[in-house]
Amino acid sequence: MRIASLLIDGQPKLGVRKGQSYLLVSDVDPTLGTDVGLCLASGDDWALRAAEAAKTARAVELDAVRHRPLVPNPPKLLCLGLNDVDHAAEGGFDVPDFPAVFARIASSLIGHREPMLRPRESEQLDYECELAVVIGRAGRRIPEEQALDHVAGYTVFNDG
Repeated sequence: MRIASLLIDGQPKLGVRKGQSYLLVSDVDPTLGTDVGLCLASGDDWALRAAEAAKTARAVELDAVRHRPLVPNPPKLLCLGLNDVDHAAEGGFDVPDFPAVFARIASSLIGHREPMLRPRESEQLDYECELAVVIGRAGRRIPEEQALDHVAGYTVFNDG
């Protein structure tokens, strides 16, 4: 299921992608919340409820929506640096034994097709497309064989 955090006529909505439109499932089932983070927190049965709501939800064409960050207020936003050995070598970096971990600030997130603003103190952006993993269930010291049980999904992330 492809879900998105949307803005329609200034109102936050949760949408399920179907073809060239989004089905506004948060209008049918408000318990899903109006963004992906709230949806994931609404209960383990969120996918079943979203699928049921999609059956009767109003469709909105893609060009009528603005995308918000998938999870607008993540409790944590952790990133890995120098985890692609070839890319690190291209940049002239020594490849570390373990990727560098760093945090991003939630207020720096933007939605799909929203402008990436360059601070006037910077001369350029170092943007690159990244794979983002959306964690749907918290955990700590999770055995490797259970790690994917905590992943809600994947998305693209433009890191600038």
